[in-house]
Amino acid sequence: MTEKTGKRLTIAALLAWIVLQLYTGFDIIVHSLCTVHYLARTVAMTGLWLLSLAALDALLYFYGGRRLLWELKWYWGACGALLAALFLVGRLILFAVLVYGITPFPQMLLASYLLVEKGLGLPGKAADTTALVLTVALIAGHFLWLCRLERRAAEEAKRTSA
Repeated sequence: MTEKTGKRLTIAALLAWIVLQLYTGFDIIVHSLCTVHYLARTVAMTGLWLLSLAALDALLYFYGGRRLLWELKWYWGACGALLAALFLVGRLILFAVLVYGITPFPQMLLASYLLVEKGLGLPGKAADTTALVLTVALIAGHFLWLCRLERRAAEEAKRTSA
């Protein structure tokens, strides 16, 4: 695959990930406010969101530009800060809906919860706590992954310019 095609695919994957994030986040928020039971569609969309994130990460590894990596790194850092603020401020409904709507937190939390509850079979509070810890670890890990990719891209740019 050529560099130009790889960059185009990276942008297409980013757009697909954003659309899936907004749709799935809205679906999760609506179902969380109404009931705790999630439809199979919501679970499937969360799975598609995770697959699109994995595809985006793979494309970023090979074709990610420094600016895009920098922007995504700051987006994930801001998501972590908003998540921390959500827990510090409390459960203000408007703030919580805003954080859930613009961050990948609900998708990762739902995926973590399904993995922990359905996959590992942990009951009630143990599943909730484990899923929350796993979600925070995934968000922090993704932020660190993007930092590493950005640093690698900067070193590569120095090598090619020298």
